[in-house]
Amino acid sequence: NQKTARFATTSTSYTDVTGYDCSITPTSSSNKILVITSANFGAGADGQNNYARILRGSTNLFTNDQSIRMANAYHVNTYVSIILDSPNTTSATTYKYQVKAESNEVFLNRGGSNVTRGQSTIMLLELSS
Repeated sequence: NQKTARFATTSTSYTDVTGYDCSITPTSSSNKILVITSANFGAGADGQNNYARILRGSTNLFTNDQSIRMANAYHVNTYVSIILDSPNTTSATTYKYQVKAESNEVFLNRGGSNVTRGQSTIMLLELSS
């Protein structure tokens, strides 16, 4: 799933990044899912600490949430995550990004200038056990 549209939130609680999710239906409950993401984050203020995490359903897959520190509000930084997940199911399973702002705003695919910058991707690969 690729997202080129811009996303912004001022929420200081985790919120779903609209449209930045992907689903897969594993063929065996013992199979693993390789989750590969590339996300282009920006911030509304210089020096702002924002946070991101990847969820399977409502389960956070990060041991520690990812800090998105922006030295300059007009820049966008790309964050890549690779996770080997064991969902233990044959039901449709959705993976998604959530973000929260320390203060001001956190963006996807844009910086403080509101110009579209790049695209973000979630890729899911089922691996046989």
